[in-house]
Formats: sequence, C-alpha cells, structure tokens
Amino acid sequence: MRHFLIALLVLSAGCSEAVRNDKANPRLAAIDSTYRNIESTLVFELPDDGKFIVNGQPIAQADIPAKLTSFFGGVAPEQRAVMVKDNPKRRADEHWISRAAVSAGGQAFDAELSGWAH
Repeated sequence: MRHFLIALLVLSAGCSEAVRNDKANPRLAAIDSTYRNIESTLVFELPDDGKFIVNGQPIAQADIPAKLTSFFGGVAPEQRAVMVKDNPKRRADEHWISRAAVSAGGQAFDAELSGWAH
C-alpha cells in the first residue's frame, strides 16, 4: 500500500507540473486586424523530434532570429507576421519564436487559429 501511495504522489506531481507548464505557455493568439494583406509569410512547424522547420525546410534554432530580421526587413509593418503551427508539446519553443519575432520587429501568431492553411 505504501508503494502505491508513493507512486500516486509521483504521478500527481507530474500531472500538476504539466498543468502549470500549460498555463505558463498558453497557445499563441490568432492574428488580429492590425495585420492586413498577408499573402506570404514564414510558417514555422515544431515537430516532436525537437527540430525547427520554416516553410518546409529545416532551420537551426540559432538561425531563426536572423531569418526573421531579414524577412521583416522586406515587408511593410502591417505585414510583419509569421505563423506557428501549434504543437502543445513544444509551447515553450512557440513562445521563443514569438519573442524572436518581436525582437525582429514583428509578431508570431497561431497558424490554425489564424485560418492560415498554406
């Protein structure tokens, strides 16, 4: 019985940690009306294997800030948006991309919530 209670405590702690992580890293928001006429953008995918993919091509995490800066430099402010395909297992990385986008002068949004089917 004692081993059962210890196992139950360990499992409970793991579940509550997952809930805390979800609250700490909520899903990115949908694009808003500030951004207009977005015909092309960068679309990030975050597969479970830990890689970063942009527009179907692998990219090193260290190269993402420069990629964002270069991309945003060539578009009007109201088009400086990138999409991130949600992966609940990698929300911390989604938020990292979002912070990198803000640092580069743009914003990152949830692709699905934004209706981005490209």
